[in-house]
Amino acid sequence: MRDETVAAKRVLLVEDEAMLGRAYARVLCAAGYEVRLACDGDAALAALEDASVDLVLSDLHMPSLGGLSLLKALRERDEDAPVVLMTGSPSSETVAEAMDAGAAGYLLKPVAQAELLDAIGRALLEHGEEREAKQIVARIHQDEHLFEAALEKLYPVYQPIVSWSERRIVGYEAFAHSAEPALSGPWVLLAAATSLDRVGDLRRVIRTLAPMPFLREPLRPPLFLTLHEEDLREDGLLDPRSPLALMADRVVLEITPTQCDARSIRSLGGIGQLQRMGFGVAIDELGAGYAGLEELASLRPSLVKLDPALVRDVHRSETAQRLIRSLVEVYEPLDLEVVGQGIECAEELHALVALGCDRLQGDLLSPPRRSLVEVDWDAIEARCAPAASIRVERSVQCAQLSTE
Repeated sequence: MRDETVAAKRVLLVEDEAMLGRAYARVLCAAGYEVRLACDGDAALAALEDASVDLVLSDLHMPSLGGLSLLKALRERDEDAPVVLMTGSPSSETVAEAMDAGAAGYLLKPVAQAELLDAIGRALLEHGEEREAKQIVARIHQDEHLFEAALEKLYPVYQPIVSWSERRIVGYEAFAHSAEPALSGPWVLLAAATSLDRVGDLRRVIRTLAPMPFLREPLRPPLFLTLHEEDLREDGLLDPRSPLALMADRVVLEITPTQCDARSIRSLGGIGQLQRMGFGVAIDELGAGYAGLEELASLRPSLVKLDPALVRDVHRSETAQRLIRSLVEVYEPLDLEVVGQGIECAEELHALVALGCDRLQGDLLSPPRRSLVEVDWDAIEARCAPAASIRVERSVQCAQLSTE
């Protein structure tokens, strides 16, 4: 059935196998997309000279310019259209490189019709949210008082991190929210602060507010807080009298490879001092790429957190399962816990557990709240039916057998 809601969306389909390209094009056209076909990356770039598109769907391995090279070429040209890649021969390294380059999705061929449409729909939705955030930031430049209002109305929210096997909370991650409607969420707040060169102001407020519930309740599990390079450019984080430093041994600072380069952190000289003060360190969004991973590992993290993009629909993606399993096998002998974050459904939860992740985080367990909430284990177990567990675990086992 034709979906009128996507009728205006234009897709550039890049596939060197003509028959397969026509088959995918029929599926997309039936769903209401406008499709333009290209036989390789060079032809795709030429097509983009003539017309813009809303999304690029490309094969990874092609005789001329491949999908990964096409993705990098598009980013160099400042083309912001989302790119979804397909391949019949996936590898952990290729997945990581594609995600690091900004791929919006990674599909294993042959791609089922439902999976194809779901991946494209999700990529377009997320791209639309990014554009909306950019529009909000543009508004902020016209009226900087909006950002000031957002800072005044800032408050932290907390999401539990749990041990699934032990059914207990092992930490709470804090995010910045604001009661200012135009700048309510953490990513929009950070985008606006970055655009206005006000990240330091934003970070100072959240560093002051986030520890307060933990100082009042000293027996709570640790606080997890993102570490931004801007935090190390001032004395506030290292001040032993600051609220965060007063509970340093119960704080884990998360370093995101795509946002916070380990070499620049080390050059600022603060990370070692933070660890000597008692702060823990975690690597966040692991799987977004291997660039600089050895350098990050040298920071002696206490745990690593998977990129939510890997966790999303992991029960359907053999490629994501292979990559997560390989990461768990690398870090388990080092006594580093691997946290699966961004869990939204029971199938994702059971797939992660089957792959060796015991530490879990996501809206399925508890959405972020203003207070340090407990987890309703009975409700969660009721939502995570045993049948789902059996089905997903069998799927994961099949994926394991296919790689042995």
